[in-house]
Formats: sequence, structure tokens, C-alpha cells
Amino acid sequence: MRFREELLLAKPNDDGKQPTMLVPMPDDPDYVPGKYAAIDISPEPMFGPDQLGTYKTAIADLTQAVTRTDSSAWIFRVLQVWEARLFSRGYQFLTTGNKGIGLYGGPGTASPSSIMATGNAMKLFPVNVYGARQDKITAAGSREVPGLQFSPKDPDSPPDQTAADESDSYLKVWLLDAGIKGVIARIWRFFYTDETAVLWTASWADQQRWGTEKPDKQDGVGVYGAPEDKGLTPETEMQDDETNAAGSDAAGVGSETDDAGSETNDVQNDVRDDVDEERPAICELTKAYGVLECKTPIYADEIHDMGSIRIATEVDADILKERYPWIEDKIEAGQSVAGSSDQYDRMARINVRLAVQNSTASGETFQNEATETHDWHRPSKYRRIKDKAVRQVFYDNFPKGLRVTHAGSELAFVRNESMDDHLVIIHSKEGDGQNRRAIGANYLPLQKILNQNISLLVKYFVGCIPRRFAAEGPIDVTAMNQQSSDPSITTPVMLEAGQTIDSITGIEKVPQPTTGLMEFVQWLVEGAPEVMDGATPAMFGQGETGTVGEATLNRDQSLQVFSQPWGQTCVGLAAAATQAARCAALNRVTNIRSRTPGQGKLTVELSNLQGDALCAPVSLEIPQTLAEQEAQTAQLVEQSANVEIYKAIVSDPLNLPFFSRMPSLKGLNIPGLDAVEKQQGEFELLTDSGPMDNPDLLEWPDYATWTALMQVVKDGESHPEAQTPEGQQVLAKAKQALAQLVPPVPPQVSSVPVAQNGSENHLIEALVTLAMMNSAQGRKYKNGDEQQQQVYANLELHWQEHEAMAKKLTPVQPLPVKASATVAIDKLPPNVQAQALQAMGVAATPDDFTSQDELVPHEVTVEKEGVDANGVPVKQKISTVNPGGKLN
Repeated sequence: MRFREELLLAKPNDDGKQPTMLVPMPDDPDYVPGKYAAIDISPEPMFGPDQLGTYKTAIADLTQAVTRTDSSAWIFRVLQVWEARLFSRGYQFLTTGNKGIGLYGGPGTASPSSIMATGNAMKLFPVNVYGARQDKITAAGSREVPGLQFSPKDPDSPPDQTAADESDSYLKVWLLDAGIKGVIARIWRFFYTDETAVLWTASWADQQRWGTEKPDKQDGVGVYGAPEDKGLTPETEMQDDETNAAGSDAAGVGSETDDAGSETNDVQNDVRDDVDEERPAICELTKAYGVLECKTPIYADEIHDMGSIRIATEVDADILKERYPWIEDKIEAGQSVAGSSDQYDRMARINVRLAVQNSTASGETFQNEATETHDWHRPSKYRRIKDKAVRQVFYDNFPKGLRVTHAGSELAFVRNESMDDHLVIIHSKEGDGQNRRAIGANYLPLQKILNQNISLLVKYFVGCIPRRFAAEGPIDVTAMNQQSSDPSITTPVMLEAGQTIDSITGIEKVPQPTTGLMEFVQWLVEGAPEVMDGATPAMFGQGETGTVGEATLNRDQSLQVFSQPWGQTCVGLAAAATQAARCAALNRVTNIRSRTPGQGKLTVELSNLQGDALCAPVSLEIPQTLAEQEAQTAQLVEQSANVEIYKAIVSDPLNLPFFSRMPSLKGLNIPGLDAVEKQQGEFELLTDSGPMDNPDLLEWPDYATWTALMQVVKDGESHPEAQTPEGQQVLAKAKQALAQLVPPVPPQVSSVPVAQNGSENHLIEALVTLAMMNSAQGRKYKNGDEQQQQVYANLELHWQEHEAMAKKLTPVQPLPVKASATVAIDKLPPNVQAQALQAMGVAATPDDFTSQDELVPHEVTVEKEGVDANGVPVKQKISTVNPGGKLN
């Protein structure tokens, strides 16, 4: 019956008496839960009608208490939601009676087709603005999945930290398996019509949907974070010690308890013997229900104030018989919990789906379907049981709470289960109690007025067409009626004296619709809805035009009207994610591998989920759509040339996955994206263990000596003999010898080898690994316990290896030396002078600079003193330039 049995160890009560433990249902070798019909599973044992015996009377009383709670108020609430859901579907011309709500033409007729015939005959054509508004608001509320993140319940607890890290990986699996995008749309649909949404999260076994899986028996042996021998984990070792102690204290239990424990042990042994068999695959699902499917105490504000909760849905009777084969002969279609008054809820659910009253519904619904009912009771509700001995049995066997499931009118099973572990209730509005105003409640009365006025306008347009009159005799009316309205045709008329055409023809005077009625109808269609539900046209990019910035601002402000239901959606999904992770840790039998597309080798180790982690929304703000994100990203890229921080963001390879999500880049090859995703996928392997010993070190001749010295130094830090003078001397010699032995290769390498060629983008993978080391997760590894520090060392080695290979493949080129010198050319040797002139394009040889006839000073000055021919003294100074370079 159960996928994983847990031994029920009886502990003495506070009064010292031994508790009375019920005997669980025995396993049926011919029945595999989830093989042919899906079923939610739990490690808690199940107790069927045969095992409960006389205790079924107390269970029936608890069940009837749920049915009778707030009976009149609940019926009124059901009627409100019933009408709202029919209006959403477009069925807006309704009748009410003892059988609830129906459509015109439905009651008392033999065929549902009369509903449509009646609507056509009476011109009952609703203009469904109410449903159109629901579509828009549901689309706005479900356009994105909120960001969620796990954190340890106890930040200082390593098991909780490990569970939080592993739960973040599991989150991706749950979002896909549970179809959370669709769940959000369903939540907002209920917000519009019901106001309330209830989320039920559980592990489901369903071979027809997911196939089979083989439980992990040897998976993870010898790997960091894997279970220890005997199925123990570091997180559960203490709990197992307590359990063993409790088992010792429970010695001497009564014969009935001994038999129960013995049978449970036998069941566990059978389960362990069959561990290699294929079993129906298990996934966690979160399902959303509304008011018609979930009954809650109306007076309570929060789920923590509720003593009981019920979820009821109609299921094919054959499916229920396969799901609960031990009562298959007793399950009857068309039945619900025996003796209860919840048939009204059942009628509402069927009517909404079939759009007809029960009196006109097709017989298949009552022949093939029965109501499956699940009730959760808190332990405080056991106070309804008057017999204290019976009450104590419930306390002993169902300490978390009582889960009761009925198939039709028959009790299927009960088990120990808390509603807080599986149920979440969220509201779209703040209010008192559970009967609060839905988003669409304000407009629904106006929808009725709109239908009434539209019908009135139709009567005006159809029934107030003026008729024409003509005097018989002067005008042949029969011939006139046979002619078409063609202005080119002339009709002869015999007029008597004094007669005119106006005196023998006329048009009937009929009332005409006023312009005020037309304007009122237009307001009911366009103006009233946004005033009533808050969804303005700006929310959907409509309305007044302006700049892009103004339109974005108007849209954001319009969305703030729905910040409260969006915040409730975030909080509710975070609670459901926490429940899903805990259910996976309890019920899964195999590690989760590659269940999400685009995540590479995503693996969730069940042993790492055993701690306590809580999920919370990253933000309660309504997220942007992809189109809005793309527009802002385009602006960031355009401004990156001028803003350094933007340039750094654009050039960071870690942002490539974000860019790839942009609609305009879909299908394009983004250089470097594969390298980023590859390295991120390797983190799963890198964080599973610490570094590895370098296999190349084994070929070092001094490896054995080096290893022995390393061990001596390691032992010397803690060995008592190392503290003696002799030990200190030995330790000093070992350290001195170790310092002289330098390994030719690094002693350790990362657990994921780095390619020794250019087949990997070493530069990008090094940057991604460095970012991981500096992230919050990396800092947690760096400052964590010994095993976490080993993980950090593994990441650091992987980063260093990528860095070294990147430098090896792309060595740094030496910078070119640029220098200049100024030297007088005449100070250089003749050959150098000639080379310098030749470099400047001047033909010259060294001989030109060695001849004694060459003019060294270019300008020559001659001074003469004496007397002229007349005997007069003369002094002359003459400067000449000799172009030939020859001295005169």
C-alpha cells in the first residue's frame, strides 16, 4: 500500500500509560499505487474501514461537523460564486429555485437543446463584458512566474543550509512538473469570480502520466553529502538515535501494539526487498481550487484559525475504484459523503461545468461520477469525541492531524496528516472571514443592467421600425409590394381632385431610443468596468497616447491596483514550494535527474533535502513582461558606450542567459552562451565533492616519501607524542625535508577536468567560476564547515586551471618599445651620418664626410687689413657661402 513505511514506535503518554496503536492496512501484492490510477502518497500509514472498526463512528461525526458548519451562510456564498462562474462563461440569463441556479429553458424539459431554443426565441443574447474583463485581468496577473528563493530555517545549521541549496535546484523541477504558470492563471480566475483560492500540494504517483522509475539503492555512495551506511544522513543521525532510544523505552508494549509493530517491520522488510523494482514515477503537484471545491469555516480569517477544511471534486467512479480497490464494490456514482448536505455544492460544480440544471443534465454525470472528498482536521477537533479513551486513540495515532478521504459515500482511508503541510489559502482582497468581495463582484450587477438595456435597445431597433400606409384604390398596394425599392421606377397613381400623394400615403409614428440610453450602454461597456474592477486601459497599453515613458508609467501605476492579489499569489506559491520540497524529501524514492529542459544535467539529491528550508518570494512587486525587459535592455545597450557600469554589465558573460530570453534574440546563436551554461552545469559536479589527488603526481619518484612526510606533519599537529621534545625534533626534521621536496605538478586538481586545448572557452568559464566563488553561495562554502570549504577549494582549483589554460593558449605579447633620441648629425661617425641621411632620402656615402676639401663650416668669413692705393688704411670683413664647398 505504501511506498515507504516508517516504524511506529509507541512512546508512553504523559500519564505513563502505553498508547493504543492502530494496525495499518496490509500491503496487497496485486495493487501498486499509481500504476493505473494516480494517487497522492505519504510515508504515513493508511487505515481503512476494516482497520478502524468502531472508531469509524467518531470519524463520521467529525465529517458531519464539517458539513454542518455555517450551513446557511455557506449556501449563500455558494450561490454567489455559482452565479459569478456562470456569468464568466456567458450564461447570464438565469433562473433560481430549490435546485439552485439554472438557465432559461432548462427546468422541466426533456432535452438540453431547449435552453438554446429558449434563448433564441426570447432574444437572450448577453454582451459578456464580465467574462472579457476576467480574461484580461487573468492574463495580466499570470503573465510571469514570481521569483522564489529558499533559505535555511536555521542559518547556522549545515543541514538546513544544504537543504536550502538543494531546494533551489528542486524549485526548477517543481515549477515545470506542477505547471505553475497554469496554476497562477487558475488562481487569478478564482480571484475574479470566487475571491478565494486554495492550493493543495502533495506527492502523486502516476505511471500513466510520468512512467516508471527505479529507486536509488547505491546512488551517491562515497560522495560528499550522500547518505551514510544504514540509510543514515548527517541530518537524521541524531533523529535515528532518538528513535532507537524511543524503541528501547517502548519495550513491553501490549500484545496488540506488538503485533502492529511486527507487521509494520515485515512491511518495511518487504519494501526494502523490492527496492530494485520499477515503480510508478512520483512528482509533486500543486492544484488550485475555488469556493465550490473547498469548504472552509467562514468566520475564520486565516488557515491557522480553522479547525477543519474540505476539498471535494467529481471523479469518474471507475478511477476511484482503481484508486481505492479495497472498497471498489461499495463505490457508487452520483454519491457524496453519506448523510451530508453538501449536495448543493455538488450541484453547483456540475452545473458550472455542464451549464444545465441537474434535472436536465445528461445521465452520464450521475452514472459515471462520484464525489471524492478530502477532509483535514486539526488535533484540537478531537475534543468533539466524547469518549476520552477513543479521543486518546486519535491523539496517539494522528498527532499531526487527521486526513479523511471518502470516495462517494464510502470511507476510503484516514492517516496522520497536517493541513499546514499541504494546504494554503490566499485571498485577492483584505477582509473579515472567508466570504470576501471578489475582483469582479463590483461589475457583476452592472453586467445585469447592461443585458437589460441591450435587450431594450434591440426591442427599439427591431420592434419600432415604422410601417408604411397607402390608400387602397388610388394605389395598387399589391403591385407596390411586388416592386423593388428602385428610384428609377415610376409608379402611376390616379389622384382625384384635391388629392395629393401625402394625403393617400403615410408612415407610422414610433418611439425612438434616446441618445442618453445609447450613451449609458456605451458607458456600461467601456467606462464602468475599469471603474469597478480597476483594470484601466493603460494596463493593456491602450487609452491615451503619449511618449513611451509616459505609457510605461501609466501602465505601472495601473498595475498597482492589483498589487495585493499579486502579493498574495507570491506568498501562496512560496508556501506551496516549501511544502513541495518537504513532500519530495519524504516521498521520493529516486534522485531527480534532468526533468527541466535547458538546465543541463540537473540533479536533486534527496539526501540533501532532509534539512529544514523555507521558501520566500524574491519580490512582491509585479514583474515586467519580456517585452518590457527587452525595451529597457535595449536602452541599456545603447547607453553602454557612454556609461562605464552599463558597459561592464553588457560585457559580463553571466548576463548572456538573460539576453537570450529576449524575444528578438530567440533562435539566434549568442556567442559565449553555451560556455556559460556548460560551466553552470558543471557546478553541480564541482559542489558534490572536494578536490582530487593529481594522478600525474603518482609518477613522481619521490611521491611515496613526500606522502609519508605530509602524513607526519599532519599527525604532528594533533598527536600527543608530537608535543614531547623528541616529537618536536622529528616534526622539525619532517618539515625541513618536506620543504626541500617540491612536487613537479600541483598536488590536487579539481574534480571536473579542464580541457587541455581550445575546445573549451577557458576565459568565459573562468569568469563564470570566479563569479560563483564570490557569490553568496560561494562565500557560504568558503566560510562553512570542513566539507563546504573543500567544495570552495574545488571551485578555486577549477578557476585556476581555466585561467592557466587560457594564458597558455593565448600568451601575453610583449609590449613594443617606442624610443626616440636627438643627436647632432655632425657628431656621429661618417658611416652613421651617411645612414641617417639615406634614411631621410638623401643620397650620401661615408666618403662625403671624410674628404678634407669638403666645407665643414658652411659659411666662411674673411677679414683683411691694410692700405689702399692712395695710402689710406682699410679694414674689411667679408662673409661668403661657397656652394661648391671649396675654399677660395
